[in-house]
Amino acid sequence: LNLRTRIHRTTEIIYIFEVGNKKPKAKVTTLKIKVLLGYCLLLRSLTQGKRAPFTNFDPSTLLPSSLDYWTYFGSLTHPPLHESVIWIICKESIGISPEQLAQFRSLLSNVEGDKAVPIQHNNRPPQPLKGRIVKASF
Repeated sequence: LNLRTRIHRTTEIIYIFEVGNKKPKAKVTTLKIKVLLGYCLLLRSLTQGKRAPFTNFDPSTLLPSSLDYWTYFGSLTHPPLHESVIWIICKESIGISPEQLAQFRSLLSNVEGDKAVPIQHNNRPPQPLKGRIVKASF
């Protein structure tokens, strides 16, 4: 018996959010947050775990002015932890208010058949580089 495992490659784009009242380098407006949350909630209610198009939404409106980033080839953050992810970590942080953070934390996530749970603590601690090469775009 010849078994082949096909691992799908994934690209993860990471933005660091700075919560506070200080003037951030890039600012996500409350309107942009509400639009994004609205789309997320609408898609969740319409699709129930199926694929759906994201129309009339320009994600570039959420981006900071600098598009500099670091990148490396790494693993999934959840089991089975396959080494199949291209990680992109954006250099410039995005400023949000505590209220905007609360809006993000109100979103729910679920796997089909499982109970919906808040999208919180969905990360794992930093891992050793293990010989990985981190490259910069700048």
